[in-house]
Amino acid sequence: MGSETDNTSTGGEMNHVQDCRPKAMKMQRCCRILQHIPGCYDDNCTWTGCHKMKRVVTHYRQCRTNRQDPNCNICRHVIHLAVFHAKQCQSGSCEVVLCRHIKRRIQQNPRLA
Repeated sequence: MGSETDNTSTGGEMNHVQDCRPKAMKMQRCCRILQHIPGCYDDNCTWTGCHKMKRVVTHYRQCRTNRQDPNCNICRHVIHLAVFHAKQCQSGSCEVVLCRHIKRRIQQNPRLA
């Protein structure tokens, strides 16, 4: 009976790891798009997700809700992606939204890394 509990626990942990992989892959894909858009001026860009990410970033830049109360889901998504990106970014002149700002904050407070 004790081994049943062990097997169930291990299986649950395996399912959790498997559930996290698609999320991590999606984050990587979104970060690649986020890196692509600062230099993309093509309204008919064929990159999958480019047009949508441009709209999301434009929303972030114009959102009044985010400035007063950071509960805008779209803005929180942009911030989350930007933090994920900034923690991996090695460029000193990165044009990704919020990247340089986040890097400065991390340098000021290394616990954020």
